[in-house]
Amino acid sequence: MWRWGRRRRLRGDRGSLALELSIVAPAIVGLLWMMISAGRVTDSASKVETAARDGARAASINHAGRPAQAATTAVQNSLSANGITCVGIPAVDLNTSSPRPGEAVRVTVTCKVALLLGAVNATVTRTGVSVLDTYRGTT
Repeated sequence: MWRWGRRRRLRGDRGSLALELSIVAPAIVGLLWMMISAGRVTDSASKVETAARDGARAASINHAGRPAQAATTAVQNSLSANGITCVGIPAVDLNTSSPRPGEAVRVTVTCKVALLLGAVNATVTRTGVSVLDTYRGTT
């Protein structure tokens, strides 16, 4: 008699694992997706910051010529070298068109980074600063 009661209880639990898994699995997958996306945004932000710093440096070196063009080219080269693909064209903003010796050149880069499946984008904006050498000639 004891044996029959135990079997009856075991039959009543049939399918509970599948039900629990169907409830918990989407939450775990969503959490995993959020963690991977956060890591991707953090990594991309670091590389976009490097590109902004490279753009500021290029603009400060090419201060007498075309600093905006030099900054844009340096940013695009840095992003492609670091494996960052922006959704659309990255925005490159320069704070001045003709920096003078002693001034700080600020380059702000805005890049939309595609997350895991590409359906969602995260906008990453970083600024790089490079000071033009005071003793450098203007030629």
